Amino acid sequence: MNTATASPVMLYTEQTPNPESLKFVTNRMLYRGTADFREEALAREWSPLASTCSTNRS
Repeated sequence: MNTATASPVMLYTEQTPNPESLKFVTNRMLYRGTADFREEALAREWSPLASTCSTNRS
């Protein structure tokens, strides 16, 4: 029986030099490398998390 407990992922934003951009950061590795989604359609195609973050920006 597997008794491993999943730990929650904390997600927060950091400012960038570009006022039109936010950097999303997590407390653990979700993806090796960098992902840059300049269009919402790309975020929807490749990452449900990125898509959700881009639609919930205020």
